[in-house]
Amino acid sequence: GVVSRITHRGEILRVQIDAAINPGNSGGPVFDRDGNVVGVATAVLKNASNIGYIIPATVVHLFMEGTRETEGRCNAAAKSPSNPEGFCGVAFLGFGPIQTLENPTVRQYLGLEEEGGVRIVSVDPLGGCYDKEKGVYLIKPDDVLLSIDGILVGQDGTVQLPGRLSERISFSALVTSQLPTKPISVTILRKGERLVQTIIPSPRRYMVPRTSGYDAPDALYVICGGCVFVPLTKPWIDTKKRGDLFGTFGGPLTEENRQIVMLSTVLANSVNVGYHGLSCMVLRAFDGVEVFNLQHLATLIQKSANPMLEFRLKMNASVSTSTPKEGSQNGSIDVLEDATVPADEVLVVLDREKCKEADPIIREGHMISAACSPEIEFDW
Repeated sequence: GVVSRITHRGEILRVQIDAAINPGNSGGPVFDRDGNVVGVATAVLKNASNIGYIIPATVVHLFMEGTRETEGRCNAAAKSPSNPEGFCGVAFLGFGPIQTLENPTVRQYLGLEEEGGVRIVSVDPLGGCYDKEKGVYLIKPDDVLLSIDGILVGQDGTVQLPGRLSERISFSALVTSQLPTKPISVTILRKGERLVQTIIPSPRRYMVPRTSGYDAPDALYVICGGCVFVPLTKPWIDTKKRGDLFGTFGGPLTEENRQIVMLSTVLANSVNVGYHGLSCMVLRAFDGVEVFNLQHLATLIQKSANPMLEFRLKMNASVSTSTPKEGSQNGSIDVLEDATVPADEVLVVLDREKCKEADPIIREGHMISAACSPEIEFDW
């Protein structure tokens, strides 16, 4: 077969070939005519004649280099200063969508006198372009990206593909073909001033973790009065077939340790009569306090002195995920001041003492050993 084209899926470089790839071939090596491994078979286009895709050797080498010190182990979900094992992910500069700049009027408005360049639309709050030491963003919305490591970015967001003069590819391939810890030089235009910034890219972090065993925690839960609360993750969305939630919360992570907490299901019992049909709902607040993450919810329940436990849920998939007010601490959420009750809100109220009595019975009936997963601190 031959290489039909070089493209990318998401941020990862991939190669289209016309050599046959059959079911079961995924993960197998792909060789050139001299017997060299040029990539790994990954996908085939159904109902088409010999259109397959491979992960090129450059990306495979990148993965191997990133896991060399850990003997090939990949466990990024457990990465921490005390447990730095695993592949650290795909490099990302830290800004979101870009706007192509073919229009001459908008180019003039942005002060562009040279060819090429794309407009930065938004930046990720926790992305690589944020300098934590200085507390400033090295790249800002309305900046024009001119080049990456000296390679010019076209006005359509593409760069010249090395070795294939007639082909161009998304500029993101220049970033994802390097390890996240390697500094990248970026030239931008900001209000007519040309600037060169050095950015240390980092893997993109999402409000909804995407991959089980990588960024999505496995089996985190808290049970209160038979109500099962979990963090929103892509594997959970796929299980529940709730793609609309991913569409709403699929953007970048806005704050460290932030999670969208969901009422996954209700384990039927007399203490939760009337709520048995509730499931897949966003938890907005507990006892008037906005819930920051699952651990925060567990702490609020445990410390609550109220005889009645009040949960406010959203029927649709829209809650505030904005950055907290200046001066607030991570995980310290202000009491909700807006007295207006949203039209799509569901109020769940449980008797605290009855829940404490019923929960062991509920869990025994469903063969659940604990009121929470081991990672959560929660003790009635």
